[in-house]
Order: sequence, then structure tokens, then C-alpha cells
Amino acid sequence: MNSKNSFYNESLRRPLPFFLSVVKSHKWWLIISILVIIFASLMMAGSTYFFKLFIDSIEAGNINMAMKYGLMYPVLILVIELIYRVTGYTIGYLTTGINKTATDQVLEYLVRHNYSYFSNRFAGSITNKVRNITGALDQVIPDMLWGQLDTLVRFIVTLGLILTVDVWAGITFILLLVALSIINTKLSTKKTTLSKAYAEMGTKMQGR
Repeated sequence: MNSKNSFYNESLRRPLPFFLSVVKSHKWWLIISILVIIFASLMMAGSTYFFKLFIDSIEAGNINMAMKYGLMYPVLILVIELIYRVTGYTIGYLTTGINKTATDQVLEYLVRHNYSYFSNRFAGSITNKVRNITGALDQVIPDMLWGQLDTLVRFIVTLGLILTVDVWAGITFILLLVALSIINTKLSTKKTTLSKAYAEMGTKMQGR
């Protein structure tokens, strides 16, 4: 077995090496998407502080500053939404490219098999497995960037703001997060087992 065959056997059998192999050729779009999302998340999280300044100026009776913040706040929200629209373009371009690369790699891996591999398996089953791989990438990448990264950045900024206002409130917030993380870790073990059983059942129903 040559080095290229060894690479395909190794990368396609494990999710992380396969993901890294298909992302490698689209790394610049991934980096751009990450940077734009971080910037948009920072602005969105910081907009709450901007709104606080607007409320403080009203309470202080500073009408000029209140009018200034009141006019600037909608503009800020509009800019943030436009930046998120840009992330839609970059992530869409990234996902499309990765999907194509993944499909090419999987199909190239399949054609390396001998005749008996295809004669012992249903064509629809093989097609479903290819579709499952590419479909998973369509879900994982947007969720990783919009769901996980965006939430992480907002959490860090929010925690920083809480700590600047009240240290004990920030510590309480961290303790609650740790407790939720422990509970989710316990539940994830059971969820992983159920997900594996569900996947095995789907394979049996669709054939080899």
C-alpha cells in the first residue's frame, strides 16, 4: 500500500484528521470567517455597554449625550447586522468549498476499492454514507463558527463586564458555568451511547 492509500485509510477512518484534510485547502476562508465573526461578536457584546451609556446619560440628565447615544445606537446595530451578513457569505463560500473537497476525497477513496466491495454493498447505501459525510460538514462548520465561536466570544466579553461591575457576581457566574459543564459532561456520555446506537440502527435499516 502506497503512502497516498495509507493517507486515505487513516484520514477517512477518523473524523478529526478527515476534517483537517478537507479544511487545509480552504484555510484562508476559514481564517477570514473566524476573524469576521470574532469582530462582529465583540461589537454585539459591546453594544450592551453602549446601551448602558445611553441609559446613564438619561439618568444623569445629560440630554445632549443621550441624543447622541440614541442616534448612534441604531447605526451600531445596523453595522453589526451587516457584518454578520458578511459572515454569511464567507461561511457559505467556505462550506461549499469544503463540501466539494470532501466529496472528491470520499469518491477517490471509494474508487480505490476492488469489485467485491461494490458487489457486496447496495449502491443506495454507499450514496447515503457519502451524503451523510458531506451533510455533516454542512452542519458542523456553521454551528462551530456561528454557534460555538460566537457564543464563546460573547461569554468572555460579558464575563469581563460583570467582573468590572461586581467581582462576586462574576465569581458566582463562573461557578454556575462550572456546575452546568459538569452536568453536561455527565449527560453527554449517555447521549453519545444513544447516538451511536441510532447510527448503527440506521446502517442496518439502509443495508451495508
